[in-house]
Amino acid sequence: MRLATAVAVALLLSAALVTAAAPAWCEPEPDPQLWPRAHPVESPLRAVHQAWRHRRIVADLPQVQAVQRRWHRAPWQQARIAVELLAAAPALTRDWSAWLARRGGEVEAAGDTLWLVWLPPATLPELSQLPGLQVARLPWPLRSAAGPTLSDGTRAIGAVRAQCGGSDGSGASVVVVDSDWHGLNSAIADGEIVNFAGKIPFQDPDPDSYHGTACAEVIADIAPGASIMAQAGETASQLQVALPKLAAAGVQVVSLSGGWSTGWSFGDGTGPLCALVNKVDKQGVVWINAAGNEADGKIWHGTWTDADSDGWHEFSAGKEVNKFYAVEGYVVELELDWDAYPVTGVDLDLFVCSSSAACTEVAASKSTQDGGQSPWETVLFTPPSTGSYYVAVRGGAKTPAGLRLRVVIDGSSLAYSKVYGTLTHPADCAAAVAVGAVDVAKWSKGKPVSYSSRGPTFDGRVKPDLVAPTGVQTSQTLEFSGTSAACPHVAGAVALLMQRDGLSSHEAVAKLLASAEPAGDPLPNNDTGMGKLRLLGSEAWCLVEDDGQACTDACGASGLLKCAEDCAPRDCAAPSPCATGEVDSGSRAVGDTHGAGVDAVDGGSDAKPAVAKPEPAGSDRGCEARPGPSGGFCLWPFGLLAALWLRRSARLRADRAML
Repeated sequence: MRLATAVAVALLLSAALVTAAAPAWCEPEPDPQLWPRAHPVESPLRAVHQAWRHRRIVADLPQVQAVQRRWHRAPWQQARIAVELLAAAPALTRDWSAWLARRGGEVEAAGDTLWLVWLPPATLPELSQLPGLQVARLPWPLRSAAGPTLSDGTRAIGAVRAQCGGSDGSGASVVVVDSDWHGLNSAIADGEIVNFAGKIPFQDPDPDSYHGTACAEVIADIAPGASIMAQAGETASQLQVALPKLAAAGVQVVSLSGGWSTGWSFGDGTGPLCALVNKVDKQGVVWINAAGNEADGKIWHGTWTDADSDGWHEFSAGKEVNKFYAVEGYVVELELDWDAYPVTGVDLDLFVCSSSAACTEVAASKSTQDGGQSPWETVLFTPPSTGSYYVAVRGGAKTPAGLRLRVVIDGSSLAYSKVYGTLTHPADCAAAVAVGAVDVAKWSKGKPVSYSSRGPTFDGRVKPDLVAPTGVQTSQTLEFSGTSAACPHVAGAVALLMQRDGLSSHEAVAKLLASAEPAGDPLPNNDTGMGKLRLLGSEAWCLVEDDGQACTDACGASGLLKCAEDCAPRDCAAPSPCATGEVDSGSRAVGDTHGAGVDAVDGGSDAKPAVAKPEPAGSDRGCEARPGPSGGFCLWPFGLLAALWLRRSARLRADRAML
């Protein structure tokens, strides 16, 4: 009995020691033989190699857990680790496949300069021999800027009026890039997404993973006739592989409601993702991107300041820490980068401290930067208790004065933060259309929501390009918020204009920017860009004058054509031999059986049912029955255009007569 007890106690102590020691394995021991100066493998991967070599549990490494939390996939599978490789130039990757295969590697995605591969950890030190390799690191997925159910924004931007005139985006092709597709099958089956094309991606059973489905629904509400595709993709290498292929296959609009705050560029329009945006742009594809949700306490940026020369950065005069509040057990994600991409020898470290005085470290990222690694640090912090914690950045004597740096937080807010210069990547790219957000309930005011990321970019360009509604309803959620919701409104509007006005995708974007409703001064500005998204020209389809528009009904009698309040056009209403009865308040004759969506005779009325004169076989009334917000209705586009032209001519003659 004593022996069994002793063994149990020993096992418990051993487990406790392993658990306590696990965080120490996050920071690999310096080993100049394995990792000589400027080695392209970054520290988190070095920690993976060290854990594997010492037979530790790789999956327990905080860096590996951070990737898994964001990627929704385990980066350590079957004794191989997921690695993202960045080449200095596309031509240098020519021999990569064979080189990796000889070492037991498997390629998942091979882009121009970005590859996603699975490697045995033993091969990681050998990556310094891979020709043309610039950086090797753990994947860092993007973060979301997170039918019968009609998006509120559809009316706000004037899309209902455009649909009233027969526009539905037919012929346009839009791809939604996302990772969360819960509910997509039901959205298609229920008619929320009418014209879905391509393969159905994996659908997470988690009901909160509906982000991509909600984006697709917003586009379908605005442009129900557009072809909508779903592209699963979270890593930069996956996007670099998929999007040029989609562009070559005829996709014209990319809608991406997500992005990166750090890791690829310092917000100046450079890096592999901006190169990708430029590439598909030249293929005729417009890239619509959510601006980000970082303007409400999520980002601090500024220049390296160390007035007392103690090696710690000062966020404000004499303040070497940046406070945030955290709740026990709720993960907080912190990132640090500085303006030295793609690789650097300037070494900064990121700390989480438990006190505001001298930093008492509770978590840290101390990756090596000695000339061959990215200027980038990340910490995944699970607070042991609820309360205040502090971010600190440590450099050294060689840290250049004036170096620009950023600290980003997810899961809390920073005491020192910025509103401007908070765009995510690739929304900051010159060829991307960055979309900010205005609450649909306060659309008329045109003020962006507090979190909507603002410009300028770090090379001085004005962003976002325009703003669109957020806080809208879909079948997946009663309130779809963030710039994530605003982005697909613009993508849908581009598709609608392409069909309605016969424009290319780039021409449609130019027209939307030119016709945006001004919000703020000057134009463009770093709050709302060119202003609020609106579809000008749609009003011509909605006749709201009290006297209506003259028309001729199916029986040849003259009458009036009006629109309902929701802009659904009503039939030409006139007392005539084939439609008897009194005219109601909507100028529609009770008993007119040519109307759609209105009963011919009220069941409680004493009026006798009217008998409609049958139309001759083969006759064409020149209209098409289409579903609309108020049920079925009949569109007379050509007759309506002619009537509008005649009315305009009459007004011109009247104006001239008055001169």
